[in-house]
Formats: sequence, structure tokens, C-alpha cells
Amino acid sequence: QAGIAMENGVLSRRAKELEIMDELTGLYNGPYIRNRLEEEVRRAGRYNRPCSLVLLDVDEFRQFQEACGGLAGEKVLKALADAISVHVKEADRLGRIGEDEFALILPEKNKREAIEMAEAIRTQISMTRFGTNAPQGKMGLTVSAGVSENPIDGPTGQDLLEKAGAALGQAKKQGKNRVIAA
Repeated sequence: QAGIAMENGVLSRRAKELEIMDELTGLYNGPYIRNRLEEEVRRAGRYNRPCSLVLLDVDEFRQFQEACGGLAGEKVLKALADAISVHVKEADRLGRIGEDEFALILPEKNKREAIEMAEAIRTQISMTRFGTNAPQGKMGLTVSAGVSENPIDGPTGQDLLEKAGAALGQAKKQGKNRVIAA
């Protein structure tokens, strides 16, 4: 029985590793997005085509959760995933890669097109009021975004993640609720 229990534990861990979807939002998860980004960057390089990455981070999400509670935070993350999904085309890949961070892989889109999409998402979210059970009722949220493009910002998916992450950091430092390109 101990051997069966150990084997079940190993199989359960393997099944978790093979999952590609985030349970909360229904979007792709971080490991899938990172693998897919590497594939898309290799394909883009092979065919001399652009591939862009947008990282989106919810501004002041921890404060929102502290004020409204964890359940309200989960509800808002689902609503944000839905709001971002409206902008996603068939070839694009959207995933949740952190507690309040999303990544959008944009094959065949250059940096200018990626910035335009990120701005449209940012604007839509900043104009949306999210319902909560908190005394303040509906609340507004904003997102900051960092954008990078292959091969301009690097030849690998990891390069794009690092450059978009640095640009996202700049957006946060410059006052949040903005899109910055690497």
C-alpha cells in the first residue's frame, strides 16, 4: 500500500507538470507560456518574421486584495482575463504567469502593433469598474505593461521576457497605468 501511495503521489505531480491551463482564469499557465514563447521566437527567426511579447501587471493588486479580500481578488483576476481575452486573436497566446501578471505572445506582430494592443487593453481596463463585496462597491484598477520584440530585443524567448520585464518595471516606476517598450 505504501508503494501504491508513493506511485500515486509521483503520478499526481507529473499530471500537474503537464497541465497547461491556469485553474483560476482558464488561461494558459506560466510554464506553457514560456515554452510557447521559445517556440514562437524560433519560428519567427527561421522565417524572418516578428514576434512580440507583452507583459501586463495589475497595479496596486495587493492593496486591492487587502481592502476587498481574497475572493474579490480572484473574481477580479477572472474579469481581467476575460477583458484581455477580447483583444486576443487566434494565433496569439495569453497566459497568467504570476499572481497578478499576464503575458501575451503576439506572433507576426511587430513592436508598434504590440504597443497598440497593449494600449487598447490598458485603456479598457482603466475605464472598467470591478464589482466587489467591499463597502466601496465597484472599484477601478489599472495595469502597466512592458513590450519587447524578437529579434530587436533579443534572439530568445528568455531575452524577450527579460526586456519586457524591465520595460514593465520602468512603467511602474514612471507612475503606473502605462505601456513602455523595451
